[in-house]
Amino acid sequence: MKMATRLIGGILTSATFWFIIILSVTMIWYGGKHWSNRKNTAFSLFTWTRPYMTSKNITLGEQPTNNYNDLMQQNRLAEVKREFLDLSLTNETMYPANRTGNYIFSNPNVCKDVSNIDFIIIVHTAPTQFERRQRIRATFANTSLFYPAQIRAAFLLGITTDSKLTEMLWREHRTYNDTVMGDFIDDYHNLTLKGVMGLRWVKDHCPNAAFVLKIDDDVVINMFALVHLFLPQMKAMKRTIFCMVLFNGTMFVHRTGKWKVDSHILPNRTHYPFSYCTGFAVILTPDLINELYQAANVSPFFWIDDVYLFGVLPYVIGNINFTHCEFNIFLPESYKKAVNCTLPQKMAIPMFSLHLHDRDFWTCWYQMKSEQQS
Repeated sequence: MKMATRLIGGILTSATFWFIIILSVTMIWYGGKHWSNRKNTAFSLFTWTRPYMTSKNITLGEQPTNNYNDLMQQNRLAEVKREFLDLSLTNETMYPANRTGNYIFSNPNVCKDVSNIDFIIIVHTAPTQFERRQRIRATFANTSLFYPAQIRAAFLLGITTDSKLTEMLWREHRTYNDTVMGDFIDDYHNLTLKGVMGLRWVKDHCPNAAFVLKIDDDVVINMFALVHLFLPQMKAMKRTIFCMVLFNGTMFVHRTGKWKVDSHILPNRTHYPFSYCTGFAVILTPDLINELYQAANVSPFFWIDDVYLFGVLPYVIGNINFTHCEFNIFLPESYKKAVNCTLPQKMAIPMFSLHLHDRDFWTCWYQMKSEQQS
């Protein structure tokens, strides 16, 4: 009996030993394979997506019929018209696509010198911001820094009543041939018109772009991260807007102050009823551009451009994915150094965009560039 017990104990001990050996070898092999894959991709961007669904009954994997989709789109448009109806506007001025006018000047060939563009950067800029436009040209819009990636930029402007400034803008256009001026007054309350003009310009003149990057002129973009990290992982995405998302029901409708909304617009609303993006840096897949522009032909004007361009229009279209970018979650140590200039009071998506003061631009850019080269 004792001998049998020792024999069984020995067999179990031997089996346990070999089980541990096999398990260890398997973990080492898998870990090595996994780490090899990680080294190839550096790391995965941490994103999550919230789609605009046409109905709560339709899951993400289901595709609604065209008739159903058209019906739901018309219902959403009717809702938007009720919420944003401005009786002070005529039929000619109610819809932004009718108010951008002809281009005063433009270069239709910005994207036509190569077959494919990786990023077309659409910059909302004020007429007086010559220095900001110049530094963008010299840094993250300078395609020679990112070859073989192809980067192009177009700077969007409205008209000004200052004749001397207008002459300077014409001279700038003749020099760089990358500015686009629409036939509307360049004013803070006309930023929606500028954004809709940008949609039209991309639709007409840059259909070969893999992504459309809309920015304000007071940001610095880490184009190294976009080209080497974002682009390989996101190029297959469709019908998607990447941005810092402000989710429905979380943002106040202000009735006073800088972002004042008149009481007859969004009546009885204290919060915006749909999600939208903070507009200082937004990436769009190109399959959305024409649809967004067409929606601006039928969606009433609203002067806060972030809400209109990246809230109202996507809501009307439907079946668009908002991807909220938490690029700072898995930030490598080297990139942390590149964003040390970001202070708490500054808005930031550190992996690719910083919204900052002019005095901090070059410090941040040189740090990003040096980290990429080290």
